Amino acid sequence: MNDNNLHQAITLYRASILLLEFGACAFFLEYGIKLIFMIQHTIYDVVPSPLWINQLETIFFILFPAIGIPSVIILLICVSAYLKKPRLYLGVFASITFITTSLIFNASLLIGGGWYVGVVTGDIGIVLLLIVIVMHQKNGVVLRKEMLEGAPKRRVVKIQGVILAIVCISGISTALWPMISGTNAIPVPLITAGSANPAGVTPDHANIFYILPIWEAQGESVASGIQQMNYMKSLVGGNDYNESGFVRIGRSVSCWYTNNLYANGSYDPINLIQDLNISAMTNTPILFHMNGGNWGQASSTNPVILAMRENISNCQWDQDNNCTPIKYNPGPNDRYWSLAPNTDWEHLRERNINQSLTIIHAWWLLHPTLLAGFSTDSEIHENDNNFHATNPGHYKSYFDYNNASIAQYRSWAQANWSLAQFNALCGTNFATWANVDAPRSPSVVDVVGNPWWETWTNFRIYQVQQAVQRQCYWIYEKGFPRDMIWSHQVLSEPGDPSARYQRCDPIQTSSNPYCNPGVTRYSWESPQTWQSIGQLALNENTNDSIPSWGIFEWNLWTQHEYWAYMQMLDCIYEYGGQVICPNEWGNNSQNTGLWIPGYNQQLLAALRDFVALAQNYPRGTCSSIRVDKLTVWYYGSYLDSLNYFSGNTGLYIMAGGWASCVVLLFVAIGIMNVDRKRGK
Repeated sequence: MNDNNLHQAITLYRASILLLEFGACAFFLEYGIKLIFMIQHTIYDVVPSPLWINQLETIFFILFPAIGIPSVIILLICVSAYLKKPRLYLGVFASITFITTSLIFNASLLIGGGWYVGVVTGDIGIVLLLIVIVMHQKNGVVLRKEMLEGAPKRRVVKIQGVILAIVCISGISTALWPMISGTNAIPVPLITAGSANPAGVTPDHANIFYILPIWEAQGESVASGIQQMNYMKSLVGGNDYNESGFVRIGRSVSCWYTNNLYANGSYDPINLIQDLNISAMTNTPILFHMNGGNWGQASSTNPVILAMRENISNCQWDQDNNCTPIKYNPGPNDRYWSLAPNTDWEHLRERNINQSLTIIHAWWLLHPTLLAGFSTDSEIHENDNNFHATNPGHYKSYFDYNNASIAQYRSWAQANWSLAQFNALCGTNFATWANVDAPRSPSVVDVVGNPWWETWTNFRIYQVQQAVQRQCYWIYEKGFPRDMIWSHQVLSEPGDPSARYQRCDPIQTSSNPYCNPGVTRYSWESPQTWQSIGQLALNENTNDSIPSWGIFEWNLWTQHEYWAYMQMLDCIYEYGGQVICPNEWGNNSQNTGLWIPGYNQQLLAALRDFVALAQNYPRGTCSSIRVDKLTVWYYGSYLDSLNYFSGNTGLYIMAGGWASCVVLLFVAIGIMNVDRKRGK
C-alpha cells in the first residue's frame, strides 16, 4: 500500500470509529434519558403505576441495549482484528455484527435515534468501516500499528478534531433545538390564570368544571344508586371536596332513547326517571349522553328496531349499493344507520328523543343546578368498518350511497353550483340534476386529489356535520341553552385520511350553532390539539369570552400514570375544557384496563389532587394548574417518534436505511471475493 492509500485508509478508519462511537453514544445517551424519564414517572411517580409502559415499548427498551451494546463492541473488535490479520471467522463475525449494529441504529428511530444525529452518524460510521475493509483487501495489509503510529499525527488529529466538532455541534443542536422550538410552540392558555381566589364570584354553570364519570349501571335500585353515587364522590373528590365550589363531581349516563323502548318502539323512561331521582337525592350533577345512534341501539331485540334495521333504506350503502350484513354485537352494529334526513329511522329518533327530553326538561325546572347538560350520539360518522373483507367484490367500501343520501347530495350541489359549474368542477357531463350521481368507478373512488372524489367527500363531511347539528337542534329547541349541549365526535389528528375519506368526521363536524365541541379521547394528546378544540369553540360562538368543550369518554387506556393524567388535566383545564367523563366506572364491558375504581388508582389520585387545587377558582383560572411544557414536550416528542416510525411511512424509512447498509455489506463482500479470486 502506498503512502497516499495508507493515509486515506487511516483517515477513513479513524473517522469511521469516531462516527460510530459518537452515534452509539448519542443513541444510548438519549435512550438512558428516556429510560430515567419513564422510571421516574412510573415506578417513582406520586402513585406508582402497575403498568410501566406498554408491552411493545418494554421490548424495545430491553432489546436495544441487549443487542446494540454487544454488537457495537464486537463489531469494532472484529474489524480491528481483521485488519491486522484477515481470517474468515473474523470476517463472518464482523458481518453478523455489522447487520445487527445497523439494525439497532436504524430501529432506534422508534425512540428518537439519538436525536436522529445518532442514526445518521452511526450509519455513516459503519459504511466507512466497510470502505476501509475493501481498501485493505484491494491495496494491501493495513496494520493496526500503522494506523496509530505510521501516519502524520498532526494531520490526522486535525481532521479528527474537525469531524468531532461537527458531530458534537450537530448532536447538541439536534437535541436542543427541538426542545426549544417544541416548548415555545406549546400554545398559551385560552383562559387567563387568576392571581388569587376570586372575591364575589359565585359558581354557576359557565364557570364550573364538571367531572362526571360514566356510570351505565342501569336498573339498580335508588337506594343502591345513592350509595354508589356517594362512593364515587368520595373516591374522585377525596376529603377536600366541598361540593359547592367551582368543581362539581357527578355522573354521566346514557339516555338510551332508541334502546329502552316499549313494544311499539316509543321510549320507555323508567331508567331515566331513576337516574334523575338518584341525582336529586344525592344533590349531584348529571349529564346525559343522548345515545340513540349506532351505539345506542346495539344488540336491541325490539321488533320495531329489528324491522328498521332489516330495511336497508334506513342504512348506509357502499359504492356498489351493498349494505353490510347485520351483526348483533355489543358495540355498533356493522349495518350503520344512514345519516340522511327524513328516513324512517331519523323520524323515530326525533320522536323518541323528544319524549325523553320532555321528562328531563320538567325535572330541570325543579333542579336547575343539577343538570350539567347533554352530549349527542357517541361518534357520528360514516361507516368505517372493514366491509371490504366480506363484500362480494372484496373491494374497499366507502359510504353512504343510500338513495336518500344521493338525493341530499344533489340538493347540496344545487345549492352551491349551477349544473355547468358542477360538471366543470368534477370533470363530469351530467345532462340534468336528476342524473347527477356520486362517484362509483374504481378510477375515481379513493383517488385522493380527484376533483369528483374530493367534492363527494366534502359532501359526506357536510352530511356528518348536518347529522350532528340536527341532534343538537332537537335538544336546543326543547328549551335547553347551547352552553349545556356538546357534540360527541371522534378526536382525530389534523389531516388524518381516515377522518376525511372514511369516517368523514374531522373535528370541525363537532361544532355548530346549537352546541359546543365534544370529543372522545382514550390516549395522550398534544397541547396543540386541546388548544385547537378550544379555539374551535370560540370561533363557532364569538359571544363566548372563554371556550367551552368536553371530553365525553376519557381515559389513557394502558398508560396508567399519575403524571400523565395530571398533565392532560392541566391541558384540558387551561384550554377551556368544561366537562370530562372518565370511562368507565361500572366495568360493564370487557375493557378491564378502563375500570377506574377497581384498577386505576393513578387516575383517581390525579383527579383528587386536581379537585383540591381547582375547586376554589372559576374554571380554567387556577394558577397552579398549568402545563409543564418541558415534560409535555419531552414525552410528546418521544410518542411522536414512536407513532411515526411504527407506522407505514416510518417503517419504510427504517427498513430502507437498514437495507441500504446490508446491501452495501454484500457489495463489499462481493468485491473482496472477486479480488481474492484474482489473487489480490
